[in-house]
Parts: sequence; C-alpha cells; structure tokens
Amino acid sequence: MSISTFAQSQTIADRYNFVTIDEGIPKSAITGILQDNDGLIWIATYGEGLYNYNGTDLKAFKQNSTDSTSINSSIVHTIYLDSKDQLWVGTSKGLNLYNRTLNNFTSYNLKGIKDVPVFSINESSKGLLFIGTQAQGLYTLDPNTNKISEIRDALASNGSKSVINAIVSLPQGNMMIGSNLGLYHYNAEKDILNEQKIGNDKNSYAIQSLSVDENHNIWVGTFSKGLLKLTRNDQGVFSSQQFSFTDKRIFGIKKLDNQTIICATENDGVFVLDTYGNPIYNYTYDKFDPNSIRSNSIWSVFVDNQDRIWLGYYNKGIGVFDKFYDKFQDIQSLPYSTNSLQSPSVTGILQDTDNNLWIGMDGGGIDKYNLKTQEFHHLSDDQNYKSLEKLDIQTLFLDNDENLWAGTWSSGIYFLPKNGNKIINYTINNTNGGLTSNSITNFAQDTNGKIWIATFFGGLHSFDPGTRLFNNHADASFNTSLGKEGHIRSILIDDNDHIWIGGPYGLLKAYKNNEEKFVTQVFSEIITGDSSVENNINSRALFQDSQKNIWLGTYEKGVCKINSKQNTIEWFNTKNGLELENVSSIIEDNNGNIWIGGDSGLSMIDTNTNEIFNYNKEDGLLANNFNYNAVTKDNDGLLYFGNYEGIDYFNPTNILKNGHEPRVYFTDLKLFNTSVKPNDTDSPIQKNIDQVEHLTLNAKQYVFTLEFAAINFTRANNNNYAYYLEGLEDNWNYVGNNRTATYTNLYPGDYVFHVKASNNDGVWTESPLQLPITILAPWWATKWAVGAYVLFIIGLVYIINWYLNKRREERRIIQLERSQRQQEELLNEKKIQFFTNISHEFRTPLTLIMNPIMDIMETNNYKLNKGLKEKHRIIYRNAQRLKNLIDELMDFRKLHLHKMTLNSSKINAY
Repeated sequence: MSISTFAQSQTIADRYNFVTIDEGIPKSAITGILQDNDGLIWIATYGEGLYNYNGTDLKAFKQNSTDSTSINSSIVHTIYLDSKDQLWVGTSKGLNLYNRTLNNFTSYNLKGIKDVPVFSINESSKGLLFIGTQAQGLYTLDPNTNKISEIRDALASNGSKSVINAIVSLPQGNMMIGSNLGLYHYNAEKDILNEQKIGNDKNSYAIQSLSVDENHNIWVGTFSKGLLKLTRNDQGVFSSQQFSFTDKRIFGIKKLDNQTIICATENDGVFVLDTYGNPIYNYTYDKFDPNSIRSNSIWSVFVDNQDRIWLGYYNKGIGVFDKFYDKFQDIQSLPYSTNSLQSPSVTGILQDTDNNLWIGMDGGGIDKYNLKTQEFHHLSDDQNYKSLEKLDIQTLFLDNDENLWAGTWSSGIYFLPKNGNKIINYTINNTNGGLTSNSITNFAQDTNGKIWIATFFGGLHSFDPGTRLFNNHADASFNTSLGKEGHIRSILIDDNDHIWIGGPYGLLKAYKNNEEKFVTQVFSEIITGDSSVENNINSRALFQDSQKNIWLGTYEKGVCKINSKQNTIEWFNTKNGLELENVSSIIEDNNGNIWIGGDSGLSMIDTNTNEIFNYNKEDGLLANNFNYNAVTKDNDGLLYFGNYEGIDYFNPTNILKNGHEPRVYFTDLKLFNTSVKPNDTDSPIQKNIDQVEHLTLNAKQYVFTLEFAAINFTRANNNNYAYYLEGLEDNWNYVGNNRTATYTNLYPGDYVFHVKASNNDGVWTESPLQLPITILAPWWATKWAVGAYVLFIIGLVYIINWYLNKRREERRIIQLERSQRQQEELLNEKKIQFFTNISHEFRTPLTLIMNPIMDIMETNNYKLNKGLKEKHRIIYRNAQRLKNLIDELMDFRKLHLHKMTLNSSKINAY
C-alpha cells in the first residue's frame, strides 16, 4: 500500500489494509454509507440508486417510472438513519422514506416544490429532521406529523439559498450548517438561520463535510483549505485551528476509537490524523502495489459497529478495512517493487542479532530484510555477493557464531561468515569427496559445534569447524535406515546431542555409545510396543519443544508427539481435528503451543487442552502450501512461516477472532421457485418477508422455498448455516454456506422453521431465527368439510339403519303371515284329512247299507208292500246322495293332492 508518513508513525500492525469489495458493487461514485440497527450496510450511489449489503448479497433500489413506490431518483446524494431507525434518502428529485414493511419508498415534496435536490439530512436533539437542498432552502420535517417547514434566514444571511452539503446536531436543538457559502448556525429558540463566524474571521470557507466528536469539537472539511477544528468557549464563541495538509475537497471525516481521525479527500487519498489534527499517514493509489487503495478520490467514509472503516470511491466501488479480515500479516514479492521479496517461494527464514531477517527463496536467492526500516537487500543483485550464482535456495541456517549456511538444490552449500561480504560455495567438486550430494535440505549443530548436513541423494554429512572438513557418514547403519538413495528431509539435534533424521523412508535416531561409535535406532526401536509406530513412515519435519518432546511431521499421517523417556507417542491428525495431513514445518510459540505448517494452511495445537485450531487462505494466509522447515520465531515472539507466495507472520497471542454473532434474516420467499412479493396476486405475505411474523400457505402453495442470509462483513463466504422445520424434523440440517430451504407436500398443520448461522470464525447465533408456518388444508379437508363429512356419514348410517330396520320389520311381517298361512293350510289339511278319513269311514258303512237295500228293492222275494218299498227307495236315494257327497269330498282331496285325473272327450257343441 502506498503510504506517505509524517511526523508521527505507527507500527506495521496499525496500518490499514483496505480490501476492495468487487462482488456487484457499483462503480459509480459512492455518495454515502451507513449501517442500520439490524446491521445492514446501505450504500448510496450517484446514478445507480441505493443498495443494501449483508456481506454476501447486494440488493438494489432504483428509480422505476412505472412504480410510484420506488425511489424517486437513482441519483442519491445523501442517506440518513434517524433515532427511530427510519432510513431517509435524499436524491436529485427530493426526499424519500424507506418503508421496511413493504420494502418500498414514500416520496415527500418540500413545500409543494417538486424535484428539489436534497444534499444533506440530519436530526436535531428535539427529533426534528433537517433537510438541506441545492440552493432551494433549508427545511424541517416532523416525523410524527409529517409537517414540513422552511427555515428563515436572518438579515444579511443567504444560508438557506446556498448549496447545503452538511448538517450536524448541536445541543438544545441547535444545528450547524455547512454549505458552499460557508458555515451557518441554526438557533432553535429563534427558529432562524444565522451566518456563523469563526473567531473574528469572515465566513469565507466553502464547506463539504462536518463532524462532531465526543468533546463537542466540530471538524470542518473544506473545498480547498484543508481541515478546520472548531472549539467553542464558555461564551459561545468558536475558535478554530486550520490543518492545511491538503488543498483538495474533504468529503468525509470520522473520529475513530483510537482517537485518530480519518479524512477522505477528492484526488488526495485518505489521511489519518492524530487527535490534534496532525497527519500520520496518507493512503494513496499506487498501480504497482496491489494492496493500495483503489482510487485517490474518496467520496464517503463510514465506521461500522465493529470498527470497520468503509471507503466509498468515486469510480472504484468500496474499500474496507476490517481488523478481523486478515489474522496474519505478510511479506510478499510485489511486481515492479524492488522493496519486496526477490521471489515468492520462501524456503528458509532466520533472524540475526541485528534484527535482520535472512530469507531464502527457491529461484530468488537470499534477501536480508531489516525489520526496523522495512527495507530489503537482495544479495543476488549485490556485486559483493556475485558468487551467489544459483538461486535455488532450499534451507537457511545460522550457526552459533552467526555464520550463514544456505543449502541449494543443485549447487551445494553457500557459506557467508558473520559480517563478511564474500560467499564461499561448497560442492561435490571442491570438498575432496566430503560432500557426496549438491542437494542440501537441512542443517543442525551439536554442542561441540559440529554442523550436521542433511542431503537428498547423499545421506548424512557433517562439517568440523576446527578442521574445516566435510565428512560423509555413509556407514551401513545409516544407509540401511535411510534407504540406498540416502534421502533426508529434516534433521534435529536434541538437548542430549542425539541426532534425529527424517526422510521418505522413515525416522532414525543416532547417538554415540561408550565407544564413541554411532548407534542408530529406527522408529520402532525408539518407541516400543506401540502398534501405531511404522518404521517406513514418511518423515518431513522435526522439532523439540520446551518440554523435551520431539514432534514429528509426516506425509499423509499428520503429526505425532514423541516422549522417548516415557516411551509414548500421541498422534494428531484428521481424526481429532487437524486438517493438515502433509506437514512441512513445526515450531513452538511463547505460550508453549505448537504451530504446524503444511499443504492445507496452518494449525495450532493447544498443548494444555489438545484443542486444535486450523487456518487457511480464508483467514488471510498468502497461500495454503508451506515449504519444508521454512519457519522461525523472532525475538518478540512473532512466528514467520514461508510458503509459495511469500511469508506469513503473526503474534500468536494477538490473533483476532470475530466473536460477533451474525444476525440471520429472511431475504426471499419463493413459491414453485418464483419470488413472492407482498402486492402480488394471491400472495401469502402482506409484508416484506423479513417482517413477517407468521406465514400461512394454502393448499395450492405446497412447494415453497425460504431464503435467508447472515449479516457478516468479514469473509462472509465462510458463513455456515443450519436449519430444521419443527413438526417435520427433529435435528438440525447443517448445510454449509447454502442459504435456501425448500419443502414440498407438507401435511396441513402448524410448523416452526428455525435457522441459525455462524460467522467466518465459527461463532453461531445463540438465538436462532424462528418463523411459525401454517399449512392450510384444501377445502375438502378443512374442519368444516370434515364436520360435514361426519354429519353426512351419521345421516347415511341412520338412513341405512332405518332402511335395514324397515326391511327386517317387513320380513318379520311376511314371515308371520307365511307362518299363519302355513298354520291355516296345515289346519285345512288336517280338516280335509279329517273329512277324508270320516268320508272313508262313512262310505264303507253306507255302501253296506245301500247294497242290501238295493237287493231288497230289486228282489221280489220279500213281498213288501208298496209303501214299504217306497220308503226303501227313499232310504236308498238319500244314501246314494250321501255317497255322492262323500265321493265329491274324496275327489276334492285328490284335487288338493294333485291326484285328480282329467278325462276329456270330444263332444258336438251344436
């Protein structure tokens, strides 16, 4: 970042790094920025309307000629939030009030004048809204009655006829007005606007901005005469101090909690002043510095509730300084800048006693960086170090005498004596076979001063400072343990002078026995009886902590803590929260915690609790890939890690955590994947979805989506969300950064939707957002319909029962009648049978009577008189008649039994 320093200075950590927000931010001039009570940032633009921003999404409000409830102009001059959390917007066509309930605007005409440009708005201590226009008057508006009044000018005052650029509130309802014609004072008691003199000076300052600090000093930003500080004495007279650090227009002034003052200027960048108005820094645009501000023309400045500093550029969007954005500071290789790293890939870092950092780079040679002056010295560009020809540095080491040792990948060792300016190069060719490889990966020094050298392809070497000779330790024990190629990635000398060697083929410990011969142990011999110990483990980093534990960084297995005295190891890997599987470097901070670099960022192990904290590029690291053993701790306890993009450094005790709980709110309601607005036909909501307290959906609205967002401006892409629908689900659905929830075909009933979010540092909202939801049944499944169904069924059952009872009654009557007929028939049968039997009984005696009488009548043997014969004939005739009756009765019986034979004969009817 391009910074001009003045009389006073701050440390590197105090400097502001403004991050540009690019995602959809308009490139028109940003005329105003504020934050409402919900935490949303509102952004006013010159020509592109008004926006609100939650850290992830931008929502635009632009003038729409077909919608009377839209903002009345897309040219927004000013925005203001009053004490009732009402958002007022001043545009080129007047005053607007944002309606949160319906998500639209109400326009106001000032004294019946249409299209009056509003340039400034503020609220008095009595609750009146003051509205400054472009030379068309100063007005007040009572928010309770919506009454608009015009402020009168005192004699010889033209304040209300000037371009009123700024208004600030004073005690007792008074106001201070800044305009292109100078400074004016509104007297609430007299309801009049007076010209405000500054001491005995004539009011000759064109004013752009005003700000009042906690001591009631008024800071005045002018068009061309710098900054004024007005202090009022007991007699009510203002005295002034002028700070002419710029002759450009000052658009914004903000007092920070650290008592510094931010001034945003037109074409002069951003100034940081002390509490006395003295410049400390001037931030300006530098095309060669990617971290500089994006424009020198800043039209607005704002400080939010988490002390972020927002800059509204003229044509480059918005820049934000956020102390939580980057947990780590960095040293980079910047294009076109000589005062930066020679090359980005840092492979070694050391600090000498002169407070210099020695930095080795793969492809950049060696740099010396002065921590005090922040200046780089590139040894590869210095003719005094012309023997530093190869720039593929792999490791750096300072011995006990502060001589510098640099290992390369192909050129052996570069040796620079303390305070020397001549570099000595040791290679295979000039060491008489002492070095067997030119690929140097690590150095270590024992208590006798001997330098131990790890090589790739050549195994273990040593250098004796007394004899100045190199020695190759290529005995059988080392070769067997390291593999025949002799690859070594890391070497460590512990406090017992034991040599720990790590490479692709395993971990090895070497020490001298009583006969001064080296004894080597593989991993399973160092730690015995543990099944997790593997002799061929790929070992990449070694470190001994203050408790004498050895920390081993591996490839694909994480890191383990080795306690050889207690014969124990403890593994840290993905199973217990360490996100680094491939470890490159290890170091201990001043708190006794272990820091680890790898191919997925940095991790910290709290050695007291074993809690693990992981960090990556989303936390401000330059890169996630760190180089082998490129790590150091300076005299102040700062840790430096080298990666493929430079150096990340930090104070482990000062890593800031964003502890702010993000507020969650609803951003949209969709039915069948189509957004719903309050005024839509058949819309289930009558308010903006964020204002809805209870959502009711009918049966046809059976597919709905709720969209939500968390308000967090620090790396909001790392926000995480969780939700569940009470009444359908019992457990939270953790959905990462997905911000929608869709439900289909829910059963009619009452539900409650719960949603919560976490910020970039994993801090979750303690009180989740809730939305009661009622799903209405279709008309045929409503309670009234169900009641009708019940009544219908009861009626139907009653009718069926009545019908069945009727049928049963009829069957019973028929059965009774049938029974009666059967009984009658049986009785008749009995009667006929009786008569038939009687007839048979009568017929036989009758026949016996008739035959003798017939004989008597036809025979003359008895000599009966005529009278007696006549009596016999009468007896016979009646007996015959009686017999005929009996025969008829017998024929009736045959007829009843269907035994009567019908004898037919043909007769002549004529």
